[in-house]
Amino acid sequence: MRAATFAKVQVTLVSGSNLIALDHGGVSDPFVKLVSSAGPHASKYRTRTINRTTDPEWNETFEYEGTMRSLRHTALTLHVYDEDKLTLDDWMGAAELDLRTVVDSAAFQREGGAPLSLPLNTQGALWVKVPTRPDPTRLEPVRPPARHT
Repeated sequence: MRAATFAKVQVTLVSGSNLIALDHGGVSDPFVKLVSSAGPHASKYRTRTINRTTDPEWNETFEYEGTMRSLRHTALTLHVYDEDKLTLDDWMGAAELDLRTVVDSAAFQREGGAPLSLPLNTQGALWVKVPTRPDPTRLEPVRPPARHT
């Protein structure tokens, strides 16, 4: 029986740039919800709100873990909102990060790489850092593929 390698993917949401201004004075109060598509293991994270800016800096790290195989089938959707105290928060746009590109890319295997730009589907971009760390101490047994005769 083979063993699957576990991995930890740390997504650091560094900043946003040129986000839509939805408040008076040409600013917003942005925060981001990160939603994974990992089926029953789906998770949601939320950043803190950065007040009165269209170029927020979060520098917040969120961790996703699973087998390399499961991470290859996970996408993260990053939804940006403008926080409003008295009304519903306003949606500012979204970007998607396919973890398959992260897990399979040697460029992301090291620490300290340059941030990756994720354009929003409205205006502006989010900047993320995504180093991947395989964890050889955690192995999950998997069944070998069936042999065809």
